[in-house]
Amino acid sequence: MTRDTEHRLDRLSPEIRRQLRGEPMRRYVRSFSSFAVKPDIPKNLRDLLDRLDDAEKASKAGKSKSNGRS
Repeated sequence: MTRDTEHRLDRLSPEIRRQLRGEPMRRYVRSFSSFAVKPDIPKNLRDLLDRLDDAEKASKAGKSKSNGRS
């Protein structure tokens, strides 16, 4: 690979991650019924989903603080 190609790939990866994590993508994915969480799932699975949500929120809060934003 040339340096120019490597430089473009270095910029591409964070941009793809940013777009996948964005609210427009979340709305798009939620529009698919196969990705919707059914309200009658077993409690143990609901608990695991809640833990994932909490971990995601904590991760976002930590990133905001480390960037100097509140």
